[in-house]
Amino acid sequence: MAIVNTLKMYEMLSEKVDEKTARAVSEAIEYALEENEMHQLNVLATKQDLRGLEVRFTTEMAELRVELNDKISASKTEMIRWMFLFWIGQVAVMAALFAYFK
Repeated sequence: MAIVNTLKMYEMLSEKVDEKTARAVSEAIEYALEENEMHQLNVLATKQDLRGLEVRFTTEMAELRVELNDKISASKTEMIRWMFLFWIGQVAVMAALFAYFK
């Protein structure tokens, strides 16, 4: 981004147009540049903003990782319970079949 020297711009304009017009144009451009700078400060992220986001993202990812591990552990436990019940049922059915066919 080029830095605009409003004094130099005023001097160049005053050679082409009257002093009042040159001053008005210079002030208008300076005002517009200041407004643009203020807008950019509100819109653009700074390094500090990005660091804050990085810390927040890292914290949230760690929390999600813990939550996911807990859910996986709970799922494994539930699956083992159902498998055990299924095996007991299979043994009972096999025992009943062996008793029936004997």
